[in-house]
Amino acid sequence: MRWTTTAMTHESRGAEVKRAIRFAGRVLLVVAGSIAVLLILRISFAFSRWAGYLVIGLIMTVIYATAHRWVMGLPGLLVLGVFNSLIGLITQHGPTNPHKAVSAGFAGLLLAFYTVGYIVFDYYDAAHFSAVDRIALLVYLFCMIWPAFTAGSNLGVVTPAIAWSMSIGMVALGVSFAIHRMRRRNREHGKVWLRILLIVAAVALISVLAAGYYFLWPRRGNTITEQWESNNGTVKIRVTSYAEEGGFFVPGMYYVFESAPVRMNNWHKITVIRQDDPMPIPRDRVRCVSDTVCYLFMQYDLAVTINGGEEWSTWNVIDQTPNWQANPMAIKNVEIRGDGHGRITLVPFHEGQSLQYLDTEDYGRHRRRVVPASPTAAPNPYSPGKR
Repeated sequence: MRWTTTAMTHESRGAEVKRAIRFAGRVLLVVAGSIAVLLILRISFAFSRWAGYLVIGLIMTVIYATAHRWVMGLPGLLVLGVFNSLIGLITQHGPTNPHKAVSAGFAGLLLAFYTVGYIVFDYYDAAHFSAVDRIALLVYLFCMIWPAFTAGSNLGVVTPAIAWSMSIGMVALGVSFAIHRMRRRNREHGKVWLRILLIVAAVALISVLAAGYYFLWPRRGNTITEQWESNNGTVKIRVTSYAEEGGFFVPGMYYVFESAPVRMNNWHKITVIRQDDPMPIPRDRVRCVSDTVCYLFMQYDLAVTINGGEEWSTWNVIDQTPNWQANPMAIKNVEIRGDGHGRITLVPFHEGQSLQYLDTEDYGRHRRRVVPASPTAAPNPYSPGKR
């Protein structure tokens, strides 16, 4: 009897080791697959947008068809997400990029997102992984990676797009979790109630999505809060501020910059700039240095015309500054002369960093960084009155 008990103990330990090895293998498979998917998406979107969409469709199809084989390893990956979110919540910086600041709200939202995913996927039974569970998995994974492609410079703070994406992912898992539990408790006698619940859940989810898109998605409203116009005798420049509708927390403001010949009213849009914090129209940032040369700047954007408003060239700090996310900056001041020479002053977001200066000789089309001999004084040779 003692020999039999010892043999059974060895067999049970062997089975536990095998289960642990299989679980670790699934986790490694999920990690490797996630890295491969991100690389493929990056390459495909770099090639063309439609190629990226096609690859997303193919990847979603493969995930749907093979989910039951690897979904049990997904909690192991989500644990890393929970751990990284806790680090971000404590340090206010990205765990893998100490130079990237993250807000407490963003880290807390990620913590909730990964925790919900871990609880739900750890509860799932791969042997009874239904179509509803697979669809919820697709929605969750899509909501996980979508902010990385849409948030841009705002990745690290809670924006409406990020909050909405995370909420959809958690709601999808919540609906799937409830259906999965009901199906597990009553596989034979709950078919009618299951169908009713599916219908109710689908209607509720569609209603929530529609209502959220209308009420929560930020957009430019129709309410004009301020309008200002200036002209130099050749071109008129008009700035109109609109209150933002939707969004979370404090609504922002949209500023529409337009131009038209001085004796005509056929206005042409120059650019639209969204500001998180509402502020009066920055009139001092619309400047004309001759009859034909005017420029304007605000936050991240600079626009210049050299032909009296017929054409405007624009420059965006975020899109056209290498490695901007590691060293985010905004436009502090611009001085451009009528001959095209000028200087752009950039102010960094991180404390302790110095201002950066970009000089131009062609009205801002090309820029080169300069380092003044005295950064504290940093005189601008292109200020008015200096030649």
